Amino acid sequence: MDRFYDFRKFVLENKFYLWLILLSLILNVFFYLHSEYFNFPQKEEFSPLENISPENIVKNIEKNMGISQLLSITFYLLFFLFIIGIYFCLSFFVALSKGKIFIFSYDFPKVNWQVLDIFRVIVIILFFANLLRLSELIFLRSLEMDFFAHFIIRAFIFDFFSLGTVLYFVSKKYFSSLSHLGLKLDNFINNLLLSLFHYIGVLPLLFLTIFLSIFFTEFFKYKPEPSPLLFFFFYPQPKLLIFLVTIFIVFIGPVIEEIFFRGFCYPALRNRLGPLKAMFLVSFFFALLHMNIIGFLPIFILGLLLVYIYEKTHSLVSSIGIHMLHNLFILYLVFLYRALLLK
Repeated sequence: MDRFYDFRKFVLENKFYLWLILLSLILNVFFYLHSEYFNFPQKEEFSPLENISPENIVKNIEKNMGISQLLSITFYLLFFLFIIGIYFCLSFFVALSKGKIFIFSYDFPKVNWQVLDIFRVIVIILFFANLLRLSELIFLRSLEMDFFAHFIIRAFIFDFFSLGTVLYFVSKKYFSSLSHLGLKLDNFINNLLLSLFHYIGVLPLLFLTIFLSIFFTEFFKYKPEPSPLLFFFFYPQPKLLIFLVTIFIVFIGPVIEEIFFRGFCYPALRNRLGPLKAMFLVSFFFALLHMNIIGFLPIFILGLLLVYIYEKTHSLVSSIGIHMLHNLFILYLVFLYRALLLK
């Protein structure tokens, strides 16, 4: 009987969110039955990239000495960071084994919101995503908008709505300040430098997991779908759109993701499940969100690092800074790769 009353109480307290789940399911059935109206152009419909071959890459390097020099600098820098990273990584694990450092802090700040609030926020966000998808049929398709422009607009709207939902729950429902989300500048420079050292220490693991992911996908002859953002940079785009996408990837995306995963979800899960389970769970869903098989393990490790940084510094600003740095580094490699492939 107690379980029945608990279930009844849960339903009564969350009937609004349960209705949203039902409406989301109905919308998804509708999308499935009318999928031909909701499928925007896939990669096969785009003209393929030309001149992608080892010979043409060599020709591009020979034609452009700037690219050649930049490639050399990048290679030596990555090699240097890899060696330094191995040293930092080994030093960390040695110190950890000797009990000189601890992954989790005993004075991590408590928060008022609970795991159930994570469920509520996710339900609202997913319902909004379905409404956004429905609006594509009603409004955006009639404008005959470019696929990439449409994708970026949708990403901007979705991310800012997600941020607004989290801030509403934190500030309006629980009357908590932004500092409860870790948004504080205490010891900013020291924390950022400490975070940078840890990021360099994780780089060898990131490289290793990328290599292993590529190896296994090649071994099993599996070709994952590339990210639309990756395709974006390999086709001629307006400079303004490239600028906006760069701002989104380097600055806006990391801020929103860190606030949601590390600032909002992690403390609530930590209070309920303990720090270790919360760290792995948040990092798992953080990697899953990016929907990239090759990048899953590296992103998962990056997620663990970002949680660890938050634990050490009690400041989400440090995690945001490292997340921005990581995205900037990846974007730099994408632009360099693009320069090698294209004329």
